[in-house]
Amino acid sequence: MIPKDFIHKCMFVFLYDFTNRFKSLFFILILYIFLLFYFSINDGYVIISFVIIYAILIIKPFDINKTLNKEFKRYKKYLRLKRIRKHHGKN
Repeated sequence: MIPKDFIHKCMFVFLYDFTNRFKSLFFILILYIFLLFYFSINDGYVIISFVIIYAILIIKPFDINKTLNKEFKRYKKYLRLKRIRKHHGKN
């Protein structure tokens, strides 16, 4: 299942990247810690709500991987074949 429409393809690629890279979650954490210190926020409700939302963001890729596992495997094969064709054309 590789989507044909531009919007659906972008959504699929975003989900694929989101489940395979936790780098974006790390940047969100760094940004939030920076904002806490910059604005000197000491409100417990804000910190607890962020921790809950951040935990949901960490757990969500596992659920996405479980439901879209077959499609992600096909997409990995597609990317590998695309890379092989690209390098084969240069020779």
